[in-house]
Amino acid sequence: MRITNHSSRFIEMFGNGNWEQRPLGEVGTFKRGGGFQKSDFVERGIPCIHYGQIHTVFGPFIYSHISEISSDLESKTKYASKGDLIIAITSEDAEGSCKSTAWLGAYPVAVGAHAAIYNHCMNPLYMSFFFKSALFYHAKMEYIHGTKVVEIRPDDIAKILVPCPPMSLQEQFSTIAEQADKSKFNGFKSRFIEMFGTLDSPKVPVKRMIEVSKASGQYGLNASAVNYIEGRPRYIRITDICDDGSLNDDIKCSDIDDSTYSVNKGDVLFARTGATVGKTYLHRSGDACFAGYLIRYSFTEAVDPEYILAYTHSDTYYDWVLKSQKVGAQPNISASQYDNMPILIPGRKEQEAFLCLYRQADKSKYLS
Repeated sequence: MRITNHSSRFIEMFGNGNWEQRPLGEVGTFKRGGGFQKSDFVERGIPCIHYGQIHTVFGPFIYSHISEISSDLESKTKYASKGDLIIAITSEDAEGSCKSTAWLGAYPVAVGAHAAIYNHCMNPLYMSFFFKSALFYHAKMEYIHGTKVVEIRPDDIAKILVPCPPMSLQEQFSTIAEQADKSKFNGFKSRFIEMFGTLDSPKVPVKRMIEVSKASGQYGLNASAVNYIEGRPRYIRITDICDDGSLNDDIKCSDIDDSTYSVNKGDVLFARTGATVGKTYLHRSGDACFAGYLIRYSFTEAVDPEYILAYTHSDTYYDWVLKSQKVGAQPNISASQYDNMPILIPGRKEQEAFLCLYRQADKSKYLS
């Protein structure tokens, strides 16, 4: 499991057992979301949060929504209020189970199916980072169930113990975490728009993916065809890609030598389905091959692959992912859609200038 900078600090401050520990069900109450699916999204209506957005878009806290549903659904909709935690209780893997975001908006927001709303008496950001800590991760493993889809019941989450330091200490931790994340996020986002504009109002050329890549998307290798052999090229699966573009530590190796499925230095993999849809990984070194539900792209000399990775952490890309997902049992983006994805492509000097900002953000753990 990948531990972020703030989560590591959480362990240092609160994970040593010196604080009273109480079940989550004693310091708050859970209720399931429901009443709408992605197919209910409209241009203008009730502000809402879909569980897939918690997996793919939102960080540890949010102040505003990005989608809305018809007002016709108001009577059967569950709402989160300011300070509530919104928790994804359905995921593709244990890592994504209980991924959450603290709702800090000044207005109620509707919460869809496969998510739970946690109303509590703790500091919202303190609680959000607790859900991202190793303490919580190991505790939830006792209760998650499922194979193709991993689920956890809110009643079981309620049994997990949370350290309860004084509110003043919770707020001290949360203030530091919020200021760090807000300043880095807003600076990164605004600087990108300032330099390159948006797809609706571009300041640089807009190209389709297929125009700047050496080949169109290539689907990956089916897992059933792979024998895992230690010491062979790493087999990269869709669930291996973390939010920050790195790979998790659960390494599998493949005996497949077919170059059709190899990943070369500078290739970028795009996740095309499930809770990880839209996530990306840039391969920098080492022998590897890639799994199904991923698409591989190699790029021309006009594009720095590092820029493509940075671009996929921008709001411009996230907005495209949300608009392009096909609704079904799992969200999905096809190879044809990725081929035709519009990308803001500045010149190489401008790409490098932007990458300097991106690397600074990465060093300061903005993307951790």
